[in-house]
Amino acid sequence: MSYWAIFTGVSFLPITAMPFFKTGPLAWNGAITFWGLFGTYFIWTASMGVCMAKDASRRLREVRDLDVPRKQKSGSAVVSA
Repeated sequence: MSYWAIFTGVSFLPITAMPFFKTGPLAWNGAITFWGLFGTYFIWTASMGVCMAKDASRRLREVRDLDVPRKQKSGSAVVSA
C-alpha cells in the first residue's frame, strides 16, 4: 500500500506545469492533469479509507478482547474478598 501512496504523490508532479499550458494534456482540464491526477487521488482516498476501516476494526477487536475477563478453569474455586 505504501507504493501506491508514493505513486499518488509522484502523480502530482504534472500539476506544476499547469500554469504554463492553456491547452493540451498538461492544461488544467487536460487528460494528464485531470484524469491522471484526480483519478489517482480518488482511488488513493478510497483505498486508504478501506485500509483505515480495517485497521479501526482490528483495533476495536483488540480492545474488546482485553476488556473481557479470562474464563476461569473448571474446578478452581473463586475466592471473594
